[in-house]
Amino acid sequence: MEQNISIWQGFGWKAISDRTKDLVIALVIASIGLIGTYLILGRNLNNDLNENAVSSAEVSNNVFATSTSNAGNPKLTQDALLLIQGNYKPEEMLKVNYMNYQDSKRYLIDYGNGIRNIIHSSSTYIKYQESGIYYVQFYEMVNDKWELISSQAVNIK
Repeated sequence: MEQNISIWQGFGWKAISDRTKDLVIALVIASIGLIGTYLILGRNLNNDLNENAVSSAEVSNNVFATSTSNAGNPKLTQDALLLIQGNYKPEEMLKVNYMNYQDSKRYLIDYGNGIRNIIHSSSTYIKYQESGIYYVQFYEMVNDKWELISSQAVNIK
């Protein structure tokens, strides 16, 4: 006949009280949680620090480069040229118009919900499924890079 040999069988569990067992289990769970939190947050903090330390040369190589020429003067921004009309409610159709549209240029719109589309006319439509604040961004192709030319926040209630 076979006999199972185990370390746990040789250990006298009856000599340890239930309170001590619970304390040991709680310490093991807490230490696993702390280690996991440190690993997750440590990686996120390192990623945030690395992203903030990106040089301006790397930013200029980004496909979605933003124009900084209009950053200081709000009158020069083209936010007023992006017109969003409709009922700002979930499941309602919104019409997005770019007033300075030219057929000879290429445009892209980011609806702020993960959807991006190449635009072939001055107006397009979007329907948001859930309430929230969405940032609609309108890009123009300049020197083989998408340059942000207009943006607007949409509050779906």
